[in-house]
Amino acid sequence: MELTAHDLIRVNNMEDLLTDLPLPEWAGHSLKRAPYVVVRRAAHPSGFIGVGIRGAQRSQRFSAWLRPEVIDYVIKPKELNSPGTWNKDYRDTIFHPVYSLQQVAPILTGKGFDWGPTGSTGYELATGIPTVNEYSDLDIVLNVTLPFSPATAVLLMNELEQASVTNLDVQLNTALGGVSLRDYANAPKVLVKTAIGPLLAKPSDIWYNIN
Repeated sequence: MELTAHDLIRVNNMEDLLTDLPLPEWAGHSLKRAPYVVVRRAAHPSGFIGVGIRGAQRSQRFSAWLRPEVIDYVIKPKELNSPGTWNKDYRDTIFHPVYSLQQVAPILTGKGFDWGPTGSTGYELATGIPTVNEYSDLDIVLNVTLPFSPATAVLLMNELEQASVTNLDVQLNTALGGVSLRDYANAPKVLVKTAIGPLLAKPSDIWYNIN
């Protein structure tokens, strides 16, 4: 299976994780509570992929590496588009990010995007562990391969924001790296998140892999 940034990977054994520093106590507790790490863009040792461990607090993030051969279960963001796939049942209280997800889903699916929720919302839907609140952003990734214009991005961003009741962070996952949809819609140059670090590029350049 091809792995991309924002995929969630189940960790069967914490000893499979390679780290530069000892695993923090909070990270161990987090993995015992929900044994999942998220794929991140990062330079990595040969034979490993870069992953991140998230804790209960926003500041609790820890980088690690994982050997692909030990991976047996992956949840991709696009698998969390529908309530039928969620590992959490919102019968009583539904916070703004999850409500907004339900509102923007028909828009993105209707336009044929390969997309899904990431960040705290995606993590909560995948694991069932409460991580969002009324003030959380809704993070979304769009996996895109075909170019579309900044003008089209403006229309899409406006449509999504009108449907959402919380702040949106929409990322384009392109051949070059990760790009903010809002920046792509409005800026002459965009910040691109790549495995070797951030770089600035013209909007037209993000559709082509730079060697």
